[in-house]
Amino acid sequence: MNYQELVQQLFDKAPDLTEFENTITGEAVYKDQQFAVLGVVNGAFLDNSMSQHLAKFVLAKINDNPKVNFLILVDTAGQQVTRHAEMIGLNRYFAHLIKTLHFARANGAKVFGLVYGKALGGAFIATALNAEKIYALESAQIAVMWLEAMSRVTKIPLEKLQALSKTSAIFSPGAENFVKLGAVEAILAPEKIMPQIIEDLN
Repeated sequence: MNYQELVQQLFDKAPDLTEFENTITGEAVYKDQQFAVLGVVNGAFLDNSMSQHLAKFVLAKINDNPKVNFLILVDTAGQQVTRHAEMIGLNRYFAHLIKTLHFARANGAKVFGLVYGKALGGAFIATALNAEKIYALESAQIAVMWLEAMSRVTKIPLEKLQALSKTSAIFSPGAENFVKLGAVEAILAPEKIMPQIIEDLN
């Protein structure tokens, strides 16, 4: 599902969203509740300029209304893995985005996350993982790292990791395992997401 189809199902009317370098920012309404919507879309890698763009949006919104409701939509393949991104301090750009989300929450904003596609590695950590509650669609693919990559980094044989993943959610990619770990609140159908978020607000 692409984000255009998703937001049509989530909100009462078409939200006012702007796409910039595979990020979205804008406004949406559900049951007379206003939401500031942001996210990484199209399965893109999150890079420096995208992170900065999202952080500016968060700061602008809390400057207008400290108690704004944020919804972060996520479909990302992870952090940008280029030499240029790392050399100019990708980790610091991510840290800045994380700080803006924590600043928003500290000032009374409510932050929710929705993973509708992929959510991998640092890009997931820098976005929806900072929400008070995260929800996922059944189509969501969530992982800190795929088992193949984990095997390369840890030097643990892939077969052993695959065996461990059958009994331990810590080693297991997948939204259902992140529910078991307590990182994701629940896996819901699109039509149930906003009613649940409204309930959380109340």
